Amino acid sequence: MKPVYEKDKYVFARFLSLLITLLGYTMVIVNRKNNNPVMMGVSLFYGSLMLATFIIITIKKDLFLFYVNAIILIFLVEIAYLVKGGTEGVDIIWVTLFSFISLYLMNFRHFAVLNGITTFILVIAMWTPLSNFCYPFSDAFKIRFPLIIILEYLTGMFLGYSMEKTREARNKYYKELTDLQENLKQQVQERTKELEDERNSRELLMLELVSALSATIDAKDKYTSGHSQRVANYSKEIARRLGLSEKEQSNIYLFGLLHDIGKISIPDEIINKKSRLNDDEYEIIKKHPIKGSEILSTIKSMPYIHEGSRWHHERWDGKGYPDNLFEDKIPLSAQIISVADSYDAMTSNRSYRDVLPQAAVRSEIEKGCGTQFSPKVAKIMLDIISEDRDYKLHE
Repeated sequence: MKPVYEKDKYVFARFLSLLITLLGYTMVIVNRKNNNPVMMGVSLFYGSLMLATFIIITIKKDLFLFYVNAIILIFLVEIAYLVKGGTEGVDIIWVTLFSFISLYLMNFRHFAVLNGITTFILVIAMWTPLSNFCYPFSDAFKIRFPLIIILEYLTGMFLGYSMEKTREARNKYYKELTDLQENLKQQVQERTKELEDERNSRELLMLELVSALSATIDAKDKYTSGHSQRVANYSKEIARRLGLSEKEQSNIYLFGLLHDIGKISIPDEIINKKSRLNDDEYEIIKKHPIKGSEILSTIKSMPYIHEGSRWHHERWDGKGYPDNLFEDKIPLSAQIISVADSYDAMTSNRSYRDVLPQAAVRSEIEKGCGTQFSPKVAKIMLDIISEDRDYKLHE
C-alpha cells in the first residue's frame, strides 16, 4: 500500500498534463496572432505531447515519461522564449507552471538543481551582455522577469524544503503505522493460535471423558464391550459418505458414543440376561432412550447432543420408539446411528446368539430399507458392507 501523497502524484500529474495541453493549444493561437512561428511550433508540439502523456499516465500509471517531458519542456520553452520572444507577461505562466511541476513531483534536491539552472540561465541571459543576443525584450521586462524568477526560485526552495520534511514525517508515520499493523497482526495470530490450542485441548478432554463414559456404560454388558465406540466409528464414516462437514461428522461421532447412555439406569440383570427379554423387561429396556435424553439435555452448550440417544430406535415407517417419529421427522444423526447400531448389534456376540453371517446382516439391512431404516443411509451401509469383502470391519 502506497502513502497517500504518492497516490496523489498520479492525480496531480494527470491534472497538470491536461492543463499544459490546454495552455499549449492556447499559446498556439496567441503566438500565431503575434506572428511567432517558433513559439507557436513549440506550443503545438508540447501541447500534443502532454496530451499523449496524460493518456499514458492514465493507462500505465507511470510518471517517468511525465518527468522527462516536463524537464525538456522547461528548457525548450525557455530557450525558445529567450531567442524568439513571446507574449510578455503571458509566457511567465509557462515558467511558473513548470517550476510548480518540479516542486511537487520531484524531491527537494532535484528541484533545487533544475530550477537553479533555469534561473541562472535567465539571469545570465537578461542581466549580462548576452542579452544583446536575445530577443529584444523591453528594458523593464528584462529587469522584472529575472526578479520574478529569482523570487519564485527562493519561494520554491522554502516550500520544497518544507514538503521534503513533510514527506519524511509522513514516511516515518506510515512506517510506524505499518509496523504497528504487522505487530497487531502477529499478536492476533498468536492469540488466535493460543485460543485454538485451548479449544482443541478442551475438545480432546471432552472426547476422552465421553469415551471413558461410553466405555463405562458398555462395561455393564459383558457381551457388548466397545459397542458405543464402534457405533460412533460407523456413524462418522456414514456421515462422511453423505457429504456432511467435518464439524457435523465430529458431532455425530460424539452422539454415537453417547447413544446408549440411558442404559446406565437399566438394572444389570436385565442387560446381561442370557435368554430373550419378556414383555415387562423389554418395556424397561425401551425407556433407556428417554433416560439418556434426560441426562444429555442438561448439557446446554450442545443442545442437539441428545438426538442420537433419544431417537436411535425410531423407525422410518413410524413404528419405533419412544416418540413414533417417521421418515425425515427423525433427525439425520439419529437415522445414521440407528443403522450403525443395528449393524453392530448383528455383528457382535450377544448373550443369546453369536455373530450373524455377513449375508444375513446384508439381508436384514436390505429388508429394513424404507421400513426400519432411512433408504439413503441404509444404501451407504450396504455399500460399506460390499467393500468389506473379508468381513473384517466388525472386528
